[in-house]
Amino acid sequence: MSSQPLSPISLPPTLTTSSFPSFPSELSGPILAEICKLSELQTLDLSSNQFVGEIPSSLGLLSQLSYLDLSFNNLSGPTPKILAKGYSISGNNFLCTSPSEHCMDISKPLNDFVI
Repeated sequence: MSSQPLSPISLPPTLTTSSFPSFPSELSGPILAEICKLSELQTLDLSSNQFVGEIPSSLGLLSQLSYLDLSFNNLSGPTPKILAKGYSISGNNFLCTSPSEHCMDISKPLNDFVI
């Protein structure tokens, strides 16, 4: 099964769901900030896909989120504050997990970095 780019999804403002189904190895592209419109979301498993870019800071707005799994994607950049009680971000080699860690943006060519 080939990886398909994730098309932008328009979420109705009244949509409520407590869990978002997982689709291993089927999704790619950035994680859209609009995910925060799912205000009642309790479980979000986006692991083992091909997501790229930064983790949207809007995930920190999901006050009902108790489990978040973003492991084994191609995410990069700083890790936002996440309110989920349990979360996994392992397997994303270009994430910065502490403020003192140097973040690498893998969307830029390596010659854009000063070492």
